[in-house]
Amino acid sequence: MAETAAPPAHNGVAASRSPRAPSASIDPVTHEIIQGKLLSVVDEMAIVMTKTSMSPVIYEVLDFACGICNAKGELIAQTNGITLFTGTFGAQIRSVIDRFGAAIFPSDVIVTNDPFRGGTHACDFAIVRPVFAESRLIAFPSTSRIGSTSAAPFPEACRPMRPRSFRKACGCLA
Repeated sequence: MAETAAPPAHNGVAASRSPRAPSASIDPVTHEIIQGKLLSVVDEMAIVMTKTSMSPVIYEVLDFACGICNAKGELIAQTNGITLFTGTFGAQIRSVIDRFGAAIFPSDVIVTNDPFRGGTHACDFAIVRPVFAESRLIAFPSTSRIGSTSAAPFPEACRPMRPRSFRKACGCLA
């Protein structure tokens, strides 16, 4: 039985940003098309973040990242954002799944900033929205960003000494 070769490299770099090889049930062409579309979606998420943000930390410094995880919390696409943020997507999504499980609905928007459940520190937060297809949870698009420039109920809301107040105000994971 012949082994399948890895995707061709270009200048020593793998041909895709995808962390997974094509599934045996999906042909390589379909895999590349889907992968390209997912990368386009996360790139569009990043464009929207930069164009709609009122914070120069976001639109000039680009201190954020966008990604999509599958229903198990495995990263399937990401922007070329802050590595610290992109590395936390899987853990953040798995903590959301562990916390809410079957109580996740299509209209939910989940905000989390818990450094013990995939976050970086209390001043950064992730916004997660579940995606459903035919009533089945299929993905979690997410964006992580610094929160010290976000609108908060009081100026010191993002200081580490007040994380419980910030969690309560934002509906974050406890």
